[in-house]
Order: sequence, then C-alpha cells, then structure tokens
Amino acid sequence: SNELKNDETFSTGENLFNEFLKVREQTIEIVRPLEIEDYVVQTESFMSPPRWHLGHLSWFYDQLLRKYYSGYTPYKENYDFYFNSYYLSFGELFNKSRRGTISRPTVKETLGYWYWVNDEVKKYLLSRENIPDEISQLFILGFNHEYQHQELLVYDLQHLLADKYIPVEMKSIPGNSDSIKKEMIKINSGIFETGFDKNRFKDVFAYDIEMP
Repeated sequence: SNELKNDETFSTGENLFNEFLKVREQTIEIVRPLEIEDYVVQTESFMSPPRWHLGHLSWFYDQLLRKYYSGYTPYKENYDFYFNSYYLSFGELFNKSRRGTISRPTVKETLGYWYWVNDEVKKYLLSRENIPDEISQLFILGFNHEYQHQELLVYDLQHLLADKYIPVEMKSIPGNSDSIKKEMIKINSGIFETGFDKNRFKDVFAYDIEMP
C-alpha cells in the first residue's frame, strides 16, 4: 500500500490529540534536565542544537495546520528558513552545520512556538469529531517523525554534554506475555539489496530512514 496504515484508535480528533500530546510530552522529558545555555550549543556539524530540534518538530505540525486549518494564522512567517531541515519545496535552507551559530529565534521564543503549536493542534483536532484518513495519516507520520527526532536528541545530547547528560529516569517497559521465542535463523550467503528503492517505487510511501 502507498499509504500509512490508519488505526481506528486515531479516527477521532480527541484520540488523535491525546496521542499527539503524549508524544510531545516525551520530547520535553528528554530536554527537561538541560540548562538554558545547553539549548543553543552545536558541538559538531553532524548534530543539531536542542533548540533547533524543538523548533523543527513544531514547524512540522505548523505546516499541517497551514494546509488544513481554515483561518489559521502562523506563529511567525520567518521560521521556515531556520527550522526547515531539507524540504526544498518550503524554500531556501539554513546550513545544517551552522545551526548553532545564531542566537535567534531565542530559546524562549522557540518554547513559545512549541506550546503555541500544541494549543493550535488542540483547537483543530478537538473541534472535529471525525478526522479524514488523509489528515490522520499525516499526524501519524508526524508522531513517527518526532520519535525519530527523540532518538536524534539523545544522540546529540550525549555528544553535546558527554557524560554530564543524565536523562530523566524512564519507566520500565512492561513485559509481553505473547513474545515470540528468540532463536537463530539460517540465511544463505550472498549479495542482498537492502532498504526501500524510492526510484523504483516512486508512488509508495516510505520513511527516509528506510532508504538504502
């Protein structure tokens, strides 16, 4: 299928918003141990400052609201340039390796953007009992996009703060009584193609991390 699978769990605005809020709170938990100075530091060209991650994640939902929320007024018109990552259709890109070289938007402005987007998503989703599949799929894509950045945030923070980064203690994951038995499997030797071939399947959806 060329669509993200939609679950009935996310067919209502309320359920979709509850999942949205849960994902957003998980991201905030990752940066909760930081001091304000930590948010703007970029220690290598391959990592991004925490401030950028938060702004980019808000920017993603901002784009959805601009397209589907009638009467929506963006928080700021000039955030596309800094908080975009590599989506050329949204205009000129800011050099990734220099994300830590500017002090604007400030951390305060970025957090204001974060919570403002949360409020606007809440207004949008809770004003609709049933959400069209197309929009629901885009929000589910947004959740998975944010999960990816949560991993990147932890990776970047480990480099930024080295052994000084201590994540908030995570709750233990409950065991699954239906777990599949672990065992070794035999795979014949040879050369294999791995990853999703976007040139061959141009109309089929896949995440960027699934590419070769």
